[in-house]
Parts: sequence; C-alpha cells; structure tokens
Amino acid sequence: MNQFRVSPGKRFVRISDDRKSKEKTSCVNRKLFEEKISGYAKRVEANSENYQALSNWGHTCIAIEDYEEAVKRFDRALEIEPEDTDAWKGKGIALRLLGESERAIESLDRALEIDPDDDISWTHRGSILLELGEHERSAESHDRAREAYQDDNAFMWHDYGVTSFRRGRYEEAIMGFKTALERNPNFRLAKDKLKFAEDELKILEKNA
Repeated sequence: MNQFRVSPGKRFVRISDDRKSKEKTSCVNRKLFEEKISGYAKRVEANSENYQALSNWGHTCIAIEDYEEAVKRFDRALEIEPEDTDAWKGKGIALRLLGESERAIESLDRALEIDPDDDISWTHRGSILLELGEHERSAESHDRAREAYQDDNAFMWHDYGVTSFRRGRYEEAIMGFKTALERNPNFRLAKDKLKFAEDELKILEKNA
C-alpha cells in the first residue's frame, strides 16, 4: 500500500452513536449554509453588480460540496470584477474538487498574479501539482506558501512533507509532518507519515 497518497482512502466502518451525532451536526451546518446562500441571493437580487456577495455565495457552495454551482458564482463575480483574488482562488479550489486540475492551476495562477502572497492559493497549487506527480513544481509552491502563510495551515505542511519524502529529502519531510502536527495534533495522516519518514531516515543513516 502506498502510504504517501495525498488523500486517505475511504473506509467502511460501523456507524456509532458518535458518527450519528456528527451526521446530525452536518445536517444542521448544511441548513445554516443554505440560509447563508439565500441571504447572498437576496443581496445579488438587490444589486446584480455585488461581486463580493457572489464570491461569498461561491465559497458557501464549496462548503456544501456544490462545486459546479460554485464555479458559476465565481465566474459571475469575475465578470463584474476581474481582479477579485478571492473569486479566482475560490474558482481554483472548486475546479480542483471537480478534478479539473489544469483549469484549477490557471485560476490559482491568476489569483497569485493579483496577490503573490496568498498562502492558500500557493498551498492548493502545490497540492494539485503533487497529485499530478510534479514534485519539483509542487515543492516550489509549498515553499512559497511557507514564506507567505498567514495562519496555521496544517495541510500545507503535510503536503510539503509528502513532497519532500518523494524527493528523498527525509529530514525536510520530518520537519513538514512535525509542523503539521504542531498545527493540528489530531492529524492522523501526518502522524503515520512522520513515522515512515523517520524510519526511512534511520535506514539511510545506517547504510551511509
């Protein structure tokens, strides 16, 4: 089994009371998001040029996994304001989730032309390139994300660790996974991959 996939595989597990509780919470959250969408729709109805409401509408569509609708809302926002970084970034994320990697990178690149210090755009760009097997370009994007990051982005550090591992840079991989765990101590994937990276480094040092 390849322990260094970007995303974990699905597992079939027994539905516990805890999971049922989470599903109930998810339904409540979806209702809240749908109420937000209704609010954004009213704002756009009142002012069809309100690109910020359209962009927020798109991000909320991502939250409820309606990615095609999200792209439509971002496209409309960008018709009104072509320099809206948030809309380009959101469109890139939605396209990534739709599996349209090349178009996603194009949108994220446009966002980064406008705001070169947007760490979220760099992170998603790096993760897409990692999924495509372009490790060098992925590493460059994750390096830029690290330089610019504005919050505790555990996923960015996780993907940086994966990229470094695949390039045989185990010390950098260990640093990435450890930092991801500092940001999110419950990040199981990072914890598992940290052990593999540490084991590989021990083997490398032993054979040196």
